[in-house]
This record gives sequence, structure tokens and C-alpha cells, in this order.
Amino acid sequence: MKKAGPGVEDILFKNVERTGEIYYACVTGYFTGETSSPTDLFIVGATDEKRLEAYAHHIETQIGKEISYTPMTLNEYQYRLNFNDMFLQQIFTGQYKEIFNKLPADMQPEDIVNKQKKTSIVRDPA
Repeated sequence: MKKAGPGVEDILFKNVERTGEIYYACVTGYFTGETSSPTDLFIVGATDEKRLEAYAHHIETQIGKEISYTPMTLNEYQYRLNFNDMFLQQIFTGQYKEIFNKLPADMQPEDIVNKQKKTSIVRDPA
């Protein structure tokens, strides 16, 4: 993590699963130095809005900076994954660090990177 010693992310992002029924969470943007990332904290699952807001506020208080966070339902994530969504590409083709991952095997972030490598507008002449 940017400007943080080992283990700091474990303390700072501990208990993310308490914000709801979480399947996935990662940090990027400010926390990894990825300036092109559209968010700093990305969460997939059914989050409780008030708990998530309090959770983000706690992080902001600890680091002294406002962060951008993006919650997404599992259904929306799956839909966007199927269509090789640009928002997800920006997160997962850059620097990111997983905090929590209980996604099904067919919905892993690596699928986005692999899809992007396979996708081409030029047809194979074969």
C-alpha cells in the first residue's frame, strides 16, 4: 500500500465484511498509487449503506483524506463482468490489492484481465 508499512492494510480494512454480505473487496487508487483508477475502495455484495458510510468515514479519519468508494451488488458485478465493463477493466488492469474475496471461481477479477487480452476488433483470418 502507498505510504503504509506492512500490515497497515490489515488493520485499516479489517472487518469490511461487517458492512453487509460481502463477496469481494479491494483497494486501489490512493492506496496503491494508481492515479487512473475510478475508485479507492471497491466492494461487491449487499452492503448496508449506513454501515458502509461509517466504515469509509473511519478509514478517511485514519488516513486524513477523503476516499472514493464503490459498492456493487453481486448481480451488477456479474452483469458488468459478462460485458467486459470499462469500469471494472480500469480497476483490475491496474494496481489493486484484494482485502476480501469469496467470489465464485467464474467471477474472479483475473477473468477481466484475461477477457481484455482475448478481445480484439481485428478478426482472425483463419
